[in-house]
Amino acid sequence: MNRSPVVLTAGALALAMMIVLPSCGVLGGPPGNVQVQADSTGTGVVLLWTSPSEGPPDRYAVYFTPLDGTEELAAETTATVCYHDPAGRTGTYRVEARFGDDAYPATEEPSTVPVFTDTIRLDELNVANGLAGFGWSRVTGEGAAFDMRIAGNAPSVDFYLTDTRFGSNSRPYSLFSPAARGKDQGAPGVIPGAEWKEGWLTDHLPGEPTILPLLGDTVYFDYTDITSIPFHAGCWLPDDHYALVRVLKVDTDAGYAELVAWFQMVPGLRLVQH
Repeated sequence: MNRSPVVLTAGALALAMMIVLPSCGVLGGPPGNVQVQADSTGTGVVLLWTSPSEGPPDRYAVYFTPLDGTEELAAETTATVCYHDPAGRTGTYRVEARFGDDAYPATEEPSTVPVFTDTIRLDELNVANGLAGFGWSRVTGEGAAFDMRIAGNAPSVDFYLTDTRFGSNSRPYSLFSPAARGKDQGAPGVIPGAEWKEGWLTDHLPGEPTILPLLGDTVYFDYTDITSIPFHAGCWLPDDHYALVRVLKVDTDAGYAELVAWFQMVPGLRLVQH
């Protein structure tokens, strides 16, 4: 009896090779939508992300690069959330999905470094054509000066500069919450009626603060007097953002002050290392 050899067609041969050849790697992909949040104390960071579309990895690696240091491993986990104690430091986070020996980094690298606003001049409230109001953009974190005589600026102003008297040359100058303008004797006839916001400020914080006081510490007030130069004040805003203000100069003769500021974009986070 004659035997016939098996003859594979090109398609069948390709299929056979696909069956017998080993895999060249593990299919994987990056995590997505990496976000940072503050923990309940305001000093810890909670990271959240979504699983890769390719499926859950073997593990995730979370890295932290502090503002004044080099990248370090913050956590390894199989969950899509983790907690990190940065020990008062701010920095940038990076999350990788690990499939076997392969690492797939997320495209987002969220930061807790506060946004810096360079020197801004604020005029005392009663200076003609002056800009006495100051506020931060919640989109960019950058600060700007505003005219307190314009009601349309009310949603933008977090505090303003005043000597709490009619005129511009009394001491001390104060940083004032717009919502507390009724306490300011210099405000009538200058600040129009509008839905002005609250801004809560600390008295002078000695040194170079890297962690601001918690709101519940009852050290925030609706105004604070500028008692020294430089003057550091913590600021808490009702949308739960914290910021640090440094007054560099006060000139009561000319009727202005100069300041810089650092705004923490992560709501509830009190870290302002910069």
